[in-house]
Amino acid sequence: MSTPPRIFVSYSRKDQRFADELMMHLSPLQRRFTFDLWTDQKIAPGDSWKSEIEDALRSADIALLLVSADYLASEWISGTELPRLLERAREGQARVIPIILRSSRWTHTPLVYFQALPRDAKPFAELTEAERDRAWVDLVEVLEAELQRLTSSEAVSAQPPATPKETAKGAKREKPATVRRSEKQRPKFFISHAKEDGDFAENLKGRLKEVGLDGWIDIDVLEAGVDWRKEIDEAILASQALILILSPDSKSSEYVTYEWAFALGSGLRIVPLMLRDTGIHPRLEAFQYLDFTNRRARPWSRLVALLEEISGERVALTDTPIGGERSE
Repeated sequence: MSTPPRIFVSYSRKDQRFADELMMHLSPLQRRFTFDLWTDQKIAPGDSWKSEIEDALRSADIALLLVSADYLASEWISGTELPRLLERAREGQARVIPIILRSSRWTHTPLVYFQALPRDAKPFAELTEAERDRAWVDLVEVLEAELQRLTSSEAVSAQPPATPKETAKGAKREKPATVRRSEKQRPKFFISHAKEDGDFAENLKGRLKEVGLDGWIDIDVLEAGVDWRKEIDEAILASQALILILSPDSKSSEYVTYEWAFALGSGLRIVPLMLRDTGIHPRLEAFQYLDFTNRRARPWSRLVALLEEISGERVALTDTPIGGERSE
């Protein structure tokens, strides 16, 4: 009998109340799927806690990291648990999902390379009760999809390959796709923005779609536990230009700075849009920005014309708001 998937929960004992909330929200999932939910509570009296944890680390398929200042301060976690789990993630053997419990400098650790929950990385401790419940539900949905993937992959690998005779008898076999779906759907323009400017980014993406241009926004594609830097690097390199939404929030965002710096270093065209007045980084001063600070007179036509020039595509161009005025 095959071993069920193992979910490893890594946390500080000082965050026990959050660990208890997590277990409560995972209970319905345990009734639908067969999996091993491992926490240090499984260590029986008299067992070697160190060897028990190391065994669990070696077999983890999914790792839930309950991140807080206490978590990052733990010598055992930072010296043993995290390095082992991150190594398994890099080797494709485990999926690592940081869950931000309380404010800390987690963005200055390797955890910043993985898509975290809640989606906007706002700590659980700062959420309302309704927001916290929604965030736990988001996590359960991510785990449900991952468990389905793990169990279906195991079922497929357990099937013996069809023999030439069986195939000749008419057993239909899937023809492998020559191009992956993600490659077919890669965007033409990468939209870099701070989460505070997310509504405008969504509006921009919608307007581009209406004139036949595609935009890429990380919140639509990245999943929790995914190495976000690798995914974003690939999306930027597959784009024809990076549209940079300038605002005080984007200026201070480490994520946005990384995105435009990577694009610039890769020789990609940068198209800055000044959404809210802010100072401009010296490396961006050479780029003329489009002024979008006046909501009633935003130069949508000039933007589309510029993107048309960059992409070489023929798109419909009007001076009136595309699709009528919409809220942002």
